[in-house]
Amino acid sequence: MAECSLKLCPTRILGTLVRGQPDIGQQAPLDARRKCLTLMATICSDPVLAKYLPQVVVGNEHVLPHRLCAAVASDPALDLLWWRKTSWITAETMVAYLETLCKNLAHVLPNRLCALLLDACQAHLHRAVLETARARNLKLVVIPAQTTPWLQPLDLFVFRS
Repeated sequence: MAECSLKLCPTRILGTLVRGQPDIGQQAPLDARRKCLTLMATICSDPVLAKYLPQVVVGNEHVLPHRLCAAVASDPALDLLWWRKTSWITAETMVAYLETLCKNLAHVLPNRLCALLLDACQAHLHRAVLETARARNLKLVVIPAQTTPWLQPLDLFVFRS
């Protein structure tokens, strides 16, 4: 499982999720660009299971326009778009993600070992996350800090800021 922030790139293009009319070429601080949306995704090599793995977008309800939040929240087809106080991954969000994962895989979990590889982010190692994983019979495998170049090439080359 991995997550990456989706940058907010303000432009004058119609449909951009920003308020006001920023100047072309205006550069928002990295923190401001990264606090809007986060993608949480899980992959596996088994194509039968892959279609059940949740791909969740976590949106910051304080940054995105309220009309957009209300419109998306009312669409039953978009149940994997979560609106939170922050788009950063918290222990609460991780617990919800693990529960969604188990719900989606309920028909295959009794017959398989499910191991989830995670980085050493504090939200991933929170007591509530560990207890949820244990209760759902998920094995969490933590990738040691400072090993990204060797073990997480997507983080280094694709998801980098």
